[in-house]
Amino acid sequence: MDLATEYLSHLLVATRNPGGKKTPQDSSTHPTPDTLRLRSIKDLLDDVTVNRSQSALKTLVYKRDGYRCPLTDYPFKSPGRYVNPRCAHILPFSFHDKLITLRTLEAFTGGAITADVVHGKINLPSNAFNVENNAHDSFDKLAWGIQALQQSDGEYKYIFRVVRDEYVAASVRLEDGDEIVFRKGENGQMIDAPDLSFCNLKLAIARVMYASGASGLIDEIYGDDDDDEAIVNQPVYLGGPFLSDDILFRRLDDRLPVS
Repeated sequence: MDLATEYLSHLLVATRNPGGKKTPQDSSTHPTPDTLRLRSIKDLLDDVTVNRSQSALKTLVYKRDGYRCPLTDYPFKSPGRYVNPRCAHILPFSFHDKLITLRTLEAFTGGAITADVVHGKINLPSNAFNVENNAHDSFDKLAWGIQALQQSDGEYKYIFRVVRDEYVAASVRLEDGDEIVFRKGENGQMIDAPDLSFCNLKLAIARVMYASGASGLIDEIYGDDDDDEAIVNQPVYLGGPFLSDDILFRRLDDRLPVS
């Protein structure tokens, strides 16, 4: 029971991150091709690594994947109509300063994903992709995930997997089992693709959250407002340092059917 408590409160709920700090987003306009050519990939990677720059990360992912959303196929820039992109982190950006979560992650994966690996990749293209805003929100809510496979030729394949169909954004055009295509940008093969282990871990967590009933519990507590600034600034939230594990588990037990 203690191990289950550890995993649920410090890894699963931390991944769902209700009420916690969200991934920072830059407020800049869409970069133009001329602007992109002014900075090398190395310069952008340095900016991402040293300064944790979100605009640099988004630009790198543009270079890797192009200017269309891989989930909705809507364009990210003019001419014509376009949608606002957001840079989605596969493992939440907040992991970088959650020591207990990182320790629990190491135990959960048997050391396959370590704290050093997370720290090294948390703000790199291997942990990110650009996506339409509503699709991003439903990814944050663990409504869908990415199954990552390595092919015999060494290439990667990414499969869209539905976890909670009713929460998948209507803008998403993919069906369960469809391929998600990354690396369609001008420098697609020069920039790391999404990390296979990160993708598969996030999908596994989403499935466990749904199967355990924890996803529904969080929805009941926060409704559709867990992105609001008022909740983000609360000192007490699920998975946070000031909320007892006992409270979380009592709420979860109330949801589970009696056998």
